[in-house]
Amino acid sequence: MILEDKSRDTNENLKYSKEKIEEFSNKSISDIKVKIVTTDFHAFRSSILAKKNGYKNFDNYSSTMPWYFVPSTYARESIAVIKSILFDK
Repeated sequence: MILEDKSRDTNENLKYSKEKIEEFSNKSISDIKVKIVTTDFHAFRSSILAKKNGYKNFDNYSSTMPWYFVPSTYARESIAVIKSILFDK
């Protein structure tokens, strides 16, 4: 594991993690298999942002969320997906 502690959001986390992974492995991120650990509701957006950051060979490992958090987290994440598609570079 490599610690990434500069990011403030998911897009930055994937960006800075990419830099660290490439630095430690001396390989391009597209040549490395990566596992993204996240929650089930966040996996879709994480995949979108991973692709935007050049990740090619990745999987999500997702934990499940208690049922009573589903409405609020999925509503929030729906808005975040639109934001990520339109604005995250």
